Amino acid sequence: MRGIVDLALNNRFRKIIVYVILGLLVVVGVVNMASPLIMRGEIDLFGNDPWIEYWLTKYLVEHGITSWWRLKPPNPDVLKFWYPYGRDFTMTAYPGVPMFAALTYPIGKALGLTIKEWVAVNPIIFGAIAIIAAFLFGRELFGNNYVGLVYSAFMVALASGTARSFVGFVEKQGYGVALILLAMFFYIRLLKYKRWFDAVLSGLFLGLTFWFWGGYIFAYTLVAMHIALLPFVTKIDRKTLNLLTILAIVTYIVSLAYGVPEKLLKTELSLSILASLALVYIYSYVLNGNRKYYLGLIVALGIGAMVSVALRLISIPGRVLYALGILTDVKPIVATVAEHARPESVAVEMYVALPLAILGILYSIYKLLSKPNEKWLLIVLSSTFMLYLYSRMAYLSEIGLVFSLLAVLAITHWSITVLQRATKYKVGSLTKVFAILVLGLLLLFIPNAAILTFASRSNMNLGLDIYGNAWIDMLDWIKENTPEDSVIVAWWDYGYWITVNTNRATLADGATWNTTQIWLLSKILMGNESHAVEVMKRYFNLQPNKTYVLAYYIAIALNNTTMLVLPGQADIGKSNAMLFIMNGPNGPRPANLENYSIEFNSKILPKYWYITYYQGRLVPLTPKWDMPGNQLPLLYKLTIDSVYELGYKFVYQDQYGRLISVPRPYLQYFKVAHISYDQLGVTVTGHPYYVVVFLYQYVGEKAQQES
Repeated sequence: MRGIVDLALNNRFRKIIVYVILGLLVVVGVVNMASPLIMRGEIDLFGNDPWIEYWLTKYLVEHGITSWWRLKPPNPDVLKFWYPYGRDFTMTAYPGVPMFAALTYPIGKALGLTIKEWVAVNPIIFGAIAIIAAFLFGRELFGNNYVGLVYSAFMVALASGTARSFVGFVEKQGYGVALILLAMFFYIRLLKYKRWFDAVLSGLFLGLTFWFWGGYIFAYTLVAMHIALLPFVTKIDRKTLNLLTILAIVTYIVSLAYGVPEKLLKTELSLSILASLALVYIYSYVLNGNRKYYLGLIVALGIGAMVSVALRLISIPGRVLYALGILTDVKPIVATVAEHARPESVAVEMYVALPLAILGILYSIYKLLSKPNEKWLLIVLSSTFMLYLYSRMAYLSEIGLVFSLLAVLAITHWSITVLQRATKYKVGSLTKVFAILVLGLLLLFIPNAAILTFASRSNMNLGLDIYGNAWIDMLDWIKENTPEDSVIVAWWDYGYWITVNTNRATLADGATWNTTQIWLLSKILMGNESHAVEVMKRYFNLQPNKTYVLAYYIAIALNNTTMLVLPGQADIGKSNAMLFIMNGPNGPRPANLENYSIEFNSKILPKYWYITYYQGRLVPLTPKWDMPGNQLPLLYKLTIDSVYELGYKFVYQDQYGRLISVPRPYLQYFKVAHISYDQLGVTVTGHPYYVVVFLYQYVGEKAQQES
């Protein structure tokens, strides 16, 4: 009897230790996510997208939660976005983040926080939830508290674990990851314990993901694939089928409760859970559980789906296809967005986890083949599918990492099990050494990764003062000195900054949903002055004296009289993307990017840039600043003029290192309105370098300035 009591006390003590460690991990995670705030002592927004989440939250606080469904034209409040047509937020945004922030703002207000400050700290809440959800999901999958703690530790330590959940970086993906982890936790419990409330909760969190983030597509697809393949690894009884039906019904009821069904139905992938459930019903009641016939059906449908996608009978968003690496035509803008590129930090942050993930996938495949069940099927599907996405697109780094780590957990669980068995059973020395090596690598890697993550985040500049005071000064000037019905023409990256902070209309913003308008915007900025004015008048009916062009660059003052604009920085660096979009063979419509990229680099880019080749790769050196004035793109022309307006002579550096001066251009339709600049630092050679934000006013067909 005493032995039983001692065992119970021992188990209770172990549980207490586990939850204490989990609590400490949450605290460390919160500190990590709040490190920019802790180091700087102030709360602000970081990046582009958080500004629109703040604006939407403020709107809902002031007008009520139900006002969300009025955020579409002809509501004048939305006509300042994507002028002159306005933006339908009900179709092009997700309400979850601003609704949560607005509904919980009474808490923030009681803490003395402004709406912007409350929005800025909200990601930490969901980051903490994700850490706890990772523990629950990992423990449920492997039946081991320690594995759950390792999963939480990864979430805390790796930069991508909570990459979009730190203070000020209000991004939808961070919220989505927490919801998807909770959905998968209850999903695996549904299959394990066969309880209806697990089905309801899994469906609830899956459905809520649709309210928060477009990545619901990947979550729905993952669950759909798992459901469709379940008959190959386990017996599908009536109870399991009923529970899966409950999950699907709840998922789509919650999704459709949004009230705009066409948003959910923009892609057939949204209905993938229903499709997979229908397949399982066919397996159970039509094929009478015959796996051979079911395999034939799956193969036939898979081939049919691929053909349908190729023939465009099934619509799949271009960004999804790009992420999956499917060779098909994609809109040029997709290739120019930084988040669509491969993540640069894969090798750095995964230098230990990546090899273990690959090893874990191989181990999981072995377990699935030797002892098929729903757990190993889920691990193999999620880790391989998401690891592939992680390697393909930076935007999916967080969700990709979180689920590819399931394979690392598999090999971690094996190592823990081996060492636990070694105390009672004979285990080979080589096996024990390998298990110790795996756990040793994790114990060394996780704290080191956490330190690197904290250091990188604590050094981040938050808010618009990332470029000194130049942007803040410019936006204040616009707000105080331009007509309220002005339109600011700027590259889409800054649309949120401008409209939210100045209440002035812009042509485009970070949503990038209207590719035609972005294409026209690229023609304004990269066309010559006359062509830019023609586009502004013809397509946007922009009026003289109420239209302004805004851009910025980084420049080095070589001496008191000469300034060198850095070709790879700010809008000058982005001008390559503008050219790529502007010259797309099909305009804003899809094109074969592989063929177009070859043509662009060989024929189009050399018209605008001096280029060279290094080790067989094209290297753009600098724009052709000295091309004739009637050919010079408007962005380049205004940049040169602004340098002279600051009292410097404009020079550029050619491929031989020579400094070539460029005379001040003649402006026919524009005049300078305001220039803001701030010194960012000093180069290694002792020269000061500046950020320069300039604003030029369109004044009509009157020659306003002499060269």
